[in-house]
Amino acid sequence: MSEPLTTGQQKVFEDLLKQIQQAQQKVLQQVNTTLIDLYWSVGKTLTSGERITPSHTPCLIRSEDEINAETGHRIFIHFQGVKTGA
Repeated sequence: MSEPLTTGQQKVFEDLLKQIQQAQQKVLQQVNTTLIDLYWSVGKTLTSGERITPSHTPCLIRSEDEINAETGHRIFIHFQGVKTGA
């Protein structure tokens, strides 16, 4: 069994824990910002291009699956029934 931490050791431990928690918070904020930028970019691309109709949905779903396969991550972008553009 280990001995209890001294007051100085406890302070060092608490300082390290605080630094770790602050770094984790920064990472979460950056990830959220990056995802929001991605979603805005996807929306801009969809609304500035050709009109998307439900008949295009299978093509978009395949593209989503291809993106997921390439990145190794599940990206939640769903376009079923989306109509964009003028």
